[in-house]
Amino acid sequence: MVVRESLMITGRIRTGMGRGKFFLSKGGYRAQFIRKLGIDPAKGSLNIHVDVPSKLSLLEGSEGITIEGFREGDDEFGEVVAFEAEIEGLKAAAIIPRKTSHVDVLEVVSEYDLRRELHLEDGDRISVTVYL
Repeated sequence: MVVRESLMITGRIRTGMGRGKFFLSKGGYRAQFIRKLGIDPAKGSLNIHVDVPSKLSLLEGSEGITIEGFREGDDEFGEVVAFEAEIEGLKAAAIIPRKTSHVDVLEVVSEYDLRRELHLEDGDRISVTVYL
């Protein structure tokens, strides 16, 4: 049996700016999520306002799985570091964009629409297991 180091991150659901849907619709990201993580991401990410922001610093200091940036026409899309994760028993990925204004928000993507699948609303508490 393989034991994987993990980090439990808890927080509250909060609505983002809708940018996750835009970025995840880009083939340059989507293809890498499928190839590198085995996840064909649903449109959008689940934003979790974390209870202990220093845990995000631990992720930022970990290697993770690099989702490389790319160009599409005149637009440039930046690198993202992803980590395999699990949320309420569902396969997911915790993502840390290299360029972000979030300091206390963890974004989670999955092949499932996590809000709908887990019946989540803003303010609900949730825990995510992130594999390092």
